[in-house]
Amino acid sequence: MNKLEAIAGIAKETQEVLSTTNQQVRWLGSVMRAITLSVDHQEYGVLAGLAELGTHLSDEWASYLEGQVEMFGRCLDEEEAK
Repeated sequence: MNKLEAIAGIAKETQEVLSTTNQQVRWLGSVMRAITLSVDHQEYGVLAGLAELGTHLSDEWASYLEGQVEMFGRCLDEEEAK
């Protein structure tokens, strides 16, 4: 394998990783919108279901989603306590 083939291989791998990451970011954006709507309508079941969806994300994004779900859950609890 010459240097150009090696560079092309690295570029292709990088493109595939970025494509996957972009898909996850778009998907996460949709999930965050759904979480916001579930909080607006005080629907705990929707929030729990969305937390489960985090298993389909990479570890980094799943951790981020878990934190967001917990934060929104606290908001729901505070609203319910009022």
